[in-house]
Amino acid sequence: MEKLRALLLVLCVLAFTSVAQANTQLDINYDADKLRTAWVDLPNRFSSHKEYPVVIVLHGGGGNGEQIRQMTQFDDLGIEGEFIAVFPYGHPAVGGSVFRSDSQEAQAMIWSGGPCCGEQLQDDVRYLDVLIDKLIRLYNVDKQRIYMVGHSNGGMMVHRYACIHGNRLAGIATNSGLASFKNCVSSRKPPPILHLHGEEDECLPLDGKECKTCNSRLIGGPIMYGGLSCKPVEETVRKWADQYECQGDPLEKEGYVDMSCKVWDKCKGGSSVTLCTIKHGGHNWPGGENVPLLCGKTSPQRCTDWVKMVGHVSAVRATDFIWNFLKMHKRP
Repeated sequence: MEKLRALLLVLCVLAFTSVAQANTQLDINYDADKLRTAWVDLPNRFSSHKEYPVVIVLHGGGGNGEQIRQMTQFDDLGIEGEFIAVFPYGHPAVGGSVFRSDSQEAQAMIWSGGPCCGEQLQDDVRYLDVLIDKLIRLYNVDKQRIYMVGHSNGGMMVHRYACIHGNRLAGIATNSGLASFKNCVSSRKPPPILHLHGEEDECLPLDGKECKTCNSRLIGGPIMYGGLSCKPVEETVRKWADQYECQGDPLEKEGYVDMSCKVWDKCKGGSSVTLCTIKHGGHNWPGGENVPLLCGKTSPQRCTDWVKMVGHVSAVRATDFIWNFLKMHKRP
């Protein structure tokens, strides 16, 4: 009887520990004076004896980890879909190199995603590397199924990271955030790419014209897009197809509602590059909760600017669509 009681006590402790770990903010230290943070959501019935995919979701310029978590609801999908959802915080647009997790909730942040958005402010490539290493240490991560997703400026950061460390990722997906790079580190099997873009995106238009600094009032400083990010969307996606040594013209995919897709599928290492345009979509997360979380924590004028910037929100469920794409891919 005593052994049975001891066993039940252990099981209760383990169950409590699993629940306590389910939703947590993870501090990431790198260099002597830098502390960054990320929100981590574990699947239901998380077990340290099972390997899990990881989906790292990067917020747009002017957002933060909690904001992209609520907007995309990747946390809810991960809880049921059996993957670990991670929402890192970027860095303040102006000043400050030391971050505290308890002070970031109300901050509007950006990523050093290339010529856009403070390339030299922070080494975000290293930050994401350290984050991935820590996730692998703390949780039973399937290293063959690490994925990265980004919106807007966060999408730019995903492109930049994949350009340098594509060998760590099994797949990437971006929404309204284009790459700005010259040449990437060669990978035997580069991660498949899915890019979504609204046809009526006024911040980063499909045709590349009148590229705006649409986040500048929200985040408190000018954001200048540069390089490929202000060229036609298909041109920047074709840049990836060239990097991947894809052969031939893209193939049109059929069967989608309110969306049209084309794919380069004859690429290096069996990889692919896919571009999907959202009909009547603006600069927002399709099907997401796009009412800005920070509206109650910032000036009314900034909130008005943000609401105007995001434009029409499509009924297309980007989160589900992206996960259905990513989960098909695994590193060899």
